[in-house]
Amino acid sequence: MKKNVLYQPYLVKFFVCLVITQGCKTANIKGPEENYLEKVVKVHQSTINIPIQVPMAQLENKINGAINGLLYEDSSMKDNGNDNLMIKVWKRSDISIQAEGELFKINVPLKVWARAALDLSEYGLNIGDTKETNFELNLNFITKIGVGEDWQVVSQTSGNGFEWIKKPKIKIGFFEISVASFLGDVIDHQQEEVSNMLDQQISRELDIKKHVQKAWNQMQDPMLVSKEHDAWMKITPQDVKLTGLYGQGGVVKANIGITGTTATHVGGRPAKAAYEPLAQLQVSDQVNNDFTIGLIGEITHERAKQLLAENFVNKTLTFNNEKKEVTITSIDLYGSGENIVIQAGLKGDIDGVIYLSGQPYYNEEDQTLSIGNLDYDLNTKNRLAKTASWFAKSRFLKQMEDAFKLPLGKEIEEAKNMIRNNFDHQKIGEGIFLDGKLRDFSPSEVYITPQSIVAVILATGQAEINISELK
Repeated sequence: MKKNVLYQPYLVKFFVCLVITQGCKTANIKGPEENYLEKVVKVHQSTINIPIQVPMAQLENKINGAINGLLYEDSSMKDNGNDNLMIKVWKRSDISIQAEGELFKINVPLKVWARAALDLSEYGLNIGDTKETNFELNLNFITKIGVGEDWQVVSQTSGNGFEWIKKPKIKIGFFEISVASFLGDVIDHQQEEVSNMLDQQISRELDIKKHVQKAWNQMQDPMLVSKEHDAWMKITPQDVKLTGLYGQGGVVKANIGITGTTATHVGGRPAKAAYEPLAQLQVSDQVNNDFTIGLIGEITHERAKQLLAENFVNKTLTFNNEKKEVTITSIDLYGSGENIVIQAGLKGDIDGVIYLSGQPYYNEEDQTLSIGNLDYDLNTKNRLAKTASWFAKSRFLKQMEDAFKLPLGKEIEEAKNMIRNNFDHQKIGEGIFLDGKLRDFSPSEVYITPQSIVAVILATGQAEINISELK
């Protein structure tokens, strides 16, 4: 008898608990762990063009400054195999350069003084002393300019004939006799001498490497592309290609393409690393000019919660042919790896908190942040299967997924304008400017930070680094 009395309180407790369980389902569930990716770095292959343009007049000025005055002097008649010739050669006026594609035509005006012991006996003349003469001519050259793998500019200049401006003559009595035919070897020698001078000066003045080296280093410094989102663009160059040097419209041109990766960093300036060394040059017929950068669109967790709350909080939903009612009391959001977790407070036929998890993505059609593959997290799913299967099978997931449409059109448009401004002659170093045109925009990754949901839109187009002046 005492034994039955002893167990009676436990029977009462079991009965009360059974009544509560049958009437109101309580969901006290542990949600997914809150965590966020520490670094947001996505890499895209890109090519930045560096159009090298040297005005022909600038090259002419440098060459004329270096090749000036007396160019050659032979003050002995005994050298060069006793050639019986003394000679002085001056530049008469400025050297000029004209370009025809890959070939450069160079004109060098000269004046020459010569003293020679002439033997004109075959012409019936007996001249035993020396005679002097002054004459003028223009030497013509063809030059082809290339660049080696070591970045050394290689100039190959060869003679292309000459033009007499004032022919060499000697005066004998009352007569002047042309001796141009006797000076063929002299002119050939001068063409060879001047060719060497031109090659040395062109190679020296067209020092492409130092300008590319400067741009190569400067482009590796992180560039702020969004102050609001603390977003930075980091370029890591990998290789360099060069089209051949050519002349066009009074300008010496070459197109250099630096291929590497661009990465968008969100949430702080990436650490500045040691510069990658300048790559070995590759000569190519054509340089690709595709450039890609990630644009940032962002919506804060608070704003996202506010938009969801407008659709759900304090609203009563009916289920199971209106036999069941649940009121949403609260909505909260947080990140768990690549997923967004929705924490919903419920009261009614279910009391407590449940958790839904899905992967956010950018919907290009309506320019919204949406959520895909939304489902109850594992703990919630197991609890609902035991206590409220009618809710697990309801349309609640679909309703939440349809409502998760967070507008980003304005933010994306602002990001487009921002990056266009940053690519409009952006100074990245002394005399070095970044210019670009972006044409296509497509959705990429979506990231979750402790404060917001961030969508990355890939912008593709062309980018150039312009060097204001080659000195």
